[in-house]
Amino acid sequence: MKLREYQRSWQKVDLTRLRTGGAHSPAGPELYEQFYIELAQGRGGPDQRWSTSKQTLGAVVADEVFEAWRRRSGRDPRILALAAGTGAAEGVWLERGYDVTLHDCQDVSLRALRERFPRSGVLIADLRTIVIPGGFDIIVMLASEYVLSEDELAGLVRTAETSVADGGWIVLHSVSVLSAVRFAKESLKRLARRLSSDEGVFWGWFRTPGELARSGVGAGLQIVAVYRVITTEADETVLKSRPRWLRTLPTLRDESVLAVFERG
Repeated sequence: MKLREYQRSWQKVDLTRLRTGGAHSPAGPELYEQFYIELAQGRGGPDQRWSTSKQTLGAVVADEVFEAWRRRSGRDPRILALAAGTGAAEGVWLERGYDVTLHDCQDVSLRALRERFPRSGVLIADLRTIVIPGGFDIIVMLASEYVLSEDELAGLVRTAETSVADGGWIVLHSVSVLSAVRFAKESLKRLARRLSSDEGVFWGWFRTPGELARSGVGAGLQIVAVYRVITTEADETVLKSRPRWLRTLPTLRDESVLAVFERG
């Protein structure tokens, strides 16, 4: 199950001022390039809590996911970071010495990170048509699957499956989880939008953990783990493993989910 997601602003940038793909297409490369140009020119920016949450997410993924792969394989993984944006989380991995190739649909957002880490690989492509070179041990996408429809997400995961090494992992993190609470909130918002005729920009989709899981299983991958991603009152990020029988069921509250799949 999924619902359309609409936004009027993000990181203090007025999205309604930017060119979009239209009412039937979610945010794509053109909008994101405009958005990051706005940020680069000082017209908006993330608040400190957002930046901190991304960095702590990067740290916990490195500590618990990358390290688990390293302990099993005896070496550090070669990582492809899809839809890295400004690289708040991915910069943590580069600081720790991981071999990370950075991807996004435009190059504006990556410029500052590339200046800090000029030896990191870069791949610029639309997620919907990307061709991924082989040889990666882990392909990870944080908080960006929402821009893809169900068929597009399934196609991307199939592409990633053919590019990741045997025994490699594909990691999908979703902040647009359709929980029971969010479903109620979005239903009320939809009613308000109909009354006001002001929907904002078609941003992507909310989807359940089950749909996220189906994208991996449908590509022939095995589920290694599914985690609730929890931010504590101290602004720390914690991964809580969901029991096997709960992996694909909707969450109650608005919390993000991280799924790890393995190519057998």
